[in-house]
Amino acid sequence: MNTKISTIVLMLMLISGNIFAQSAQIIKPELLKSELDTISANRYNINSITTDKDGNWVILYGDIGYSYISTSKEVSAILDTLATNQLILKDIDFFSNNSCMILFQENGYYADSVPSTFREILKTTNEKGVMFKCADITENKEIFLYGKNSFYEKSAPETLITRLRALQNRDQNIKHVSFVGSTGWVILYAEKGMIFQNIPEDLVNGLKNLGQQTVTIDKVFFLKDKWVIVYDNYKYLSNL
Repeated sequence: MNTKISTIVLMLMLISGNIFAQSAQIIKPELLKSELDTISANRYNINSITTDKDGNWVILYGDIGYSYISTSKEVSAILDTLATNQLILKDIDFFSNNSCMILFQENGYYADSVPSTFREILKTTNEKGVMFKCADITENKEIFLYGKNSFYEKSAPETLITRLRALQNRDQNIKHVSFVGSTGWVILYAEKGMIFQNIPEDLVNGLKNLGQQTVTIDKVFFLKDKWVIVYDNYKYLSNL
């Protein structure tokens, strides 16, 4: 089946219960929205959005653009160094201890005090010259997507792993994977293919509505109790 013409959308039912509660709220979401509005108005690609355990947010955009409300001196310095050297900023995320992972260029990475298993997969994949796509880290779960549809995971939900392997077997291009709350997740593949489980109803509606439009759905970011869908690279839909 040509996924550019007919995209298969698999949607798993939302289960009941407050599974999206977070230990901290995002800091000044109105400022984050203002930053995203400016980035989108200038048609800069929205590459990555994340929060640390305290709710401080960071945005990577364009080629070397970045914005944050607060972050450590170490993270600020490495972002400044990468941008100064014109290295394209691709993805950023924080572990539960606020250690930071940044992906840049095709397969470059910065990993500050991250778990050894995660650091090893970054190192091994980098040495093989394989393209990095994205990583998402939440609580004790890790996912790292590279190449066309290869991935590393730790403690990811079994259903998520099963769906990823099914996409591999179909040789689909997996674009983005993200965790949502404590048990939810979203996979984006092909042009606007999506598979998700245990995500908020308003996020379900946002994905379904975009899926019916002539757009390309690129990424989903879940930030404490907020979410952002990036489509056509620089546009976004959110509950900010």
